[in-house]
Amino acid sequence: MIPPALADLAFARDLLGVNIPAGGRVLDFGCGEGRSVAALLAAGYDASGADIFFPPTVPDELRARLALIPQVGLRLPYADATFDFAFSDQVFEHVEVPEVAIRELTRILKPGAVSVHRFPGPLYPVEGHVGMPLPFLCRSPAWLGFWCALGRRPPQCRSLTVAESVAECRRIMSLVYYRSKHEWFGIAVRAGVKIEFREREESLWRSASRLGRLNRRLGPLARPVTAVLSLFLQRYMVIRH
Repeated sequence: MIPPALADLAFARDLLGVNIPAGGRVLDFGCGEGRSVAALLAAGYDASGADIFFPPTVPDELRARLALIPQVGLRLPYADATFDFAFSDQVFEHVEVPEVAIRELTRILKPGAVSVHRFPGPLYPVEGHVGMPLPFLCRSPAWLGFWCALGRRPPQCRSLTVAESVAECRRIMSLVYYRSKHEWFGIAVRAGVKIEFREREESLWRSASRLGRLNRRLGPLARPVTAVLSLFLQRYMVIRH
């Protein structure tokens, strides 16, 4: 299976028409322990990663490739027009000040470059941090209490009472931001950045995806059905320099 970071690169080339040179500079925004950076280095790219903190599991050989993002100001520690491509996976639902993040990502891209960002939206079927259906309802104490009482709760809550579990889930959800596309376009306008959403195209492009398989089976019904189903996909946001 192709690593997600390399799939993002291929999609940018094949569907977005972006010129990403062999050995080009690539940034993993919110890189965690650096697995995608390692995959990109192995594929011959000049890869770097940035995050607000790093787990102790980061391999020693990757540490020189990773940079901390200062939590005050959130300025990426790179010069203007440094990267040929940037990406993130499951990061933007945690970004409290998205205007700064997308402005900084645009700043560090070379002219004509793009960055792509996969993250869940409010209609994604399951909220990944508390493990309950429908993210847009997961701030409701009643909704959280219902699922906690049924035993559906995060692993760290399994030994807690229902009330304690609800309190922990509310704490978790206070750190997660599910914004509508309307909100995202407003954020982009305020940041002076151009964004677009391409989750339907990206999912159809991945021939092994469920939407891709369904699209091939539906014939003339494919376009309207997949357009509706794409509302429930993970967001795939493209930022263009």
